[in-house]
Amino acid sequence: MQDFRDTVWLPIHYLWYGGNPYETSAYLRWAPANASGFFLYTPAIMTLMMPLAALKWSVAASAWTIFDLLIAFWIAWYSVQLANLPKRVDAACAIAALLLLWLPTQLAFQTGNPSMLVIGAAVFVLGRRRNDWLTAVGLAVCMLKVQFGVPMIVLLLAIRLWRPVLRAVGIVVLLSLPTTVLAVRNAGSVSAFWHSLVTNLDAQRASAYGNLTTPGAYRWDLAGIIGRLTGINLRMDVQILLVSVILIIGSWNFGRAVSSRHEDLTFAIGSLTVMLCLFHNRYDFVICFPAAIMLAQGSIRDIASTVASRVARGVIAALILGVGYHPYHIDQVLSISPDFAQDLNGIAILTALLACVVLLLRSLETDRLQVGRSHHYQPGHRRDKSLASSASESWAAAALRVSRRLHSAPED
Repeated sequence: MQDFRDTVWLPIHYLWYGGNPYETSAYLRWAPANASGFFLYTPAIMTLMMPLAALKWSVAASAWTIFDLLIAFWIAWYSVQLANLPKRVDAACAIAALLLLWLPTQLAFQTGNPSMLVIGAAVFVLGRRRNDWLTAVGLAVCMLKVQFGVPMIVLLLAIRLWRPVLRAVGIVVLLSLPTTVLAVRNAGSVSAFWHSLVTNLDAQRASAYGNLTTPGAYRWDLAGIIGRLTGINLRMDVQILLVSVILIIGSWNFGRAVSSRHEDLTFAIGSLTVMLCLFHNRYDFVICFPAAIMLAQGSIRDIASTVASRVARGVIAALILGVGYHPYHIDQVLSISPDFAQDLNGIAILTALLACVVLLLRSLETDRLQVGRSHHYQPGHRRDKSLASSASESWAAAALRVSRRLHSAPED
């Protein structure tokens, strides 16, 4: 529960103590020796979590564990709904068991990171995609962590859901206001608070979590994957460029998937795009779990699709699920090092997104050809047309026979 302590409980107590949690050096001097910095969280999370921080540490940690467990069961139940599986308790329990045995989920429980709350909101928004207040509230919860909030905003703007985005921004601003006012007062001035935000980002980049090539730095975003595979610690401007590219590609294909009503590809492309943005750790991969269930269901039960499409969906689902399961079996049997295993995970994540995009393009092409054929070949209209023409021809032949008989009859 260290992440819950360092990102929720301790920062709020330090704020009440009279400090500014975004001032990393002062915060770490006050916090226990093994504490980590308060990175990449909006002030709204402290406002939202203040009632929980008011409890004793043991009570707050227990309550947060129960809350995470409830979120995990809700994600499993929502995955059943999204995949159109039988809405039975046994089906939900089976999916929940798969989720709880997944390495990213277990890491989220072990660390107590607030990601489970944010992931639950992101799953809700990706599955709902409506122009209403519930979507706005879900997006506002996503914005508690910047690395979730920014890509989710881009995805919703790609499908022209402006109102939920504007409402979510307003909700986050209102939630951030009390904590921001208190932090500014503790910092001494607005400029001092702004300076603490800048130095907070610098400290985050210099930490082991921000370093891409440090052994044990298991970032599963695009920059982290490329950094691990190449051994190059990419500059921040290069990382931002990579994020821009993945957001453009992901949001464009996300919008096309929504238009084509391929729900499994929509969720897979959306969740993988969010995951590949900056500063995502292994527990954040829980956001991709519903996509794996939806793709697996399409591979097994969608008899209307082609064999190649069903096989591709099964492969993508195996790639996503394999990222969370293989450390328990294959690594131990084959004696694969943890660092090399993370390289394999990164390759699997990138391959899954690429395969989703290729499958979407093939599906769109197939849909276009089917629509074209339906316009050029309409058996019902052709049958009606042939019946009408045959009837008119029979009437014309009868009239011609009557006319010939009249002209050939003898005169009296």
